[in-house]
Amino acid sequence: MIQEKLRNHYAPKPSKIAARHAFYHRNQAEGESINNYTTALQQAAMHCEFRDLDDALKDRIVCG
Repeated sequence: MIQEKLRNHYAPKPSKIAARHAFYHRNQAEGESINNYTTALQQAAMHCEFRDLDDALKDRIVCG
């Protein structure tokens, strides 16, 4: 319990707003495969707390 509190204090959870900003601004790079782009989006979405991750990923793939 004490270790968890210390861990949360010194390594706080990333901001959901900042995580979503990074997710929505991550575009597919020229020459980047769709598999690599999708993997990067999944990593970027880790702290976004989306209700429906599949829909968010589809939106980014279509727009980015």
